[in-house]
Amino acid sequence: MSILIVEDPEQPTEGLRSSIDPGSDTSSSSIQSRVFAKLQLPHVVMTRLTRLHAERESSGRKGNTGPKLPDITKLHLDNSPELLATLLNAIGLTYLTNGHFDEAACFIEQGLEIRLRIFGPEHPQTAASINSLARVHRDAGRLDRALDKIKEALSIDSRVSGGESLAVAGDLSVLASIEFLRGALTEAEHAARSALKIFEDKVHGSDPWVPYILDIIARVHQWRSDYAKASELYQRIKEIDAKLYGPNHPTYAVRLHNYGTVLEARGDLKGAKDKYDEAIEVLTKCGEESQPALIDAKANRGALLITLKKFDAAHRDLDEAWKLNQKVRGPEHPLVGYSLLNLAQLAFEKNEFGDCVDKTDASLVIFRARLPEHHAYIAAARTLKGRALVQAQQPAEAEVPLEEASASWRIEFGERSPEYAIAQATLARAWYLQGKRLNEIAPILRASLAAVAAVRGEDDRTAQLIAQWLKDASANKTSSC
Repeated sequence: MSILIVEDPEQPTEGLRSSIDPGSDTSSSSIQSRVFAKLQLPHVVMTRLTRLHAERESSGRKGNTGPKLPDITKLHLDNSPELLATLLNAIGLTYLTNGHFDEAACFIEQGLEIRLRIFGPEHPQTAASINSLARVHRDAGRLDRALDKIKEALSIDSRVSGGESLAVAGDLSVLASIEFLRGALTEAEHAARSALKIFEDKVHGSDPWVPYILDIIARVHQWRSDYAKASELYQRIKEIDAKLYGPNHPTYAVRLHNYGTVLEARGDLKGAKDKYDEAIEVLTKCGEESQPALIDAKANRGALLITLKKFDAAHRDLDEAWKLNQKVRGPEHPLVGYSLLNLAQLAFEKNEFGDCVDKTDASLVIFRARLPEHHAYIAAARTLKGRALVQAQQPAEAEVPLEEASASWRIEFGERSPEYAIAQATLARAWYLQGKRLNEIAPILRASLAAVAAVRGEDDRTAQLIAQWLKDASANKTSSC
């Protein structure tokens, strides 16, 4: 399993994005005034203002002269509450991009209060603030609250702006990302395709939300093991992002990383690592080490390094991701559980099966508190726990987690998915080790091998392991005859 990195564009009704210095202390109630004082103007604006001042000085015109730039604290934004609300919302979204969830909520909620006061509850600007708040809950791992908020924003925009408006399309895009993270693939794809149709009809597909939506649809295809469709979409996404952002932009890097997860799932490990490395290089240059996108990219690279048997390098990436996730997202965030799951996978590959079971159990505690029962992360943890117990010669204890995992994979991905096949094959191996249900084992292993090999190839390590289990079961059946 790999992480989807979400990189939101602006809500269509919003037009302002500010850049702030996130390094200041934000614990006190004076957070807003101190952030205004540290507002950093984009380089292009600074250049234009400096040129303007120089022209005024050379022409002898009155006004602000010299290179000193305007102090935003003297702009009297209280006299323009609608602009203040927009600024607060943009600053909140900037904090969100950098992984500062509490600070993001502080600004966005304050902007929402202003918009409720001056616009009322039935207004697109109010809905835009609620949309932003939904993103905060989503990135903080509060998926149920995120779902409630984005549905609230969608309801307002549908009534006020119409069901085919760009604001509705933006809400549907965020809804798609939330449903995807909840593991509701059908709902995610429906919301994404509905949003895409609006953007294609209204602006002929020319909007930053379009590659964002295509990214989600591609990941749905990936999770359903349709790697060809996912790869085709990522080629389209790459072309759009190159035009919109260029190869040194964090959004481009995020999508490059997400494409790397498809390559990894297809078995192109070298191609996947190259994409991860390139994305991490760009993200490292663009912001703090604690930015969520960089943490997630390192987590996925660490998981890949396990497959490549580079355990020391894998541990460095995974341990760093786990510690930063706890610091940035909090100890109960689902991606902290995902970090533990990756560390459990590392323990499994090092034949440390007891440690693997302990870490999968710890990850399951986190997952169950925040995710739906049949979420893919929960199924992956149960599958890994079952595999570890089988390898530790505890087949009886492995049956329950493997049966639960099989049920989830069947619901989420279907019986032809490699995930379902692996859980079923491991369950059959558990039966074999106990000498039970012997007539059922070979057919299950045969079907599982075909499913895994069809997607990952016959040279895949797991396919080869299942093939060996099938030989063992066939030999045992022959000898018993």
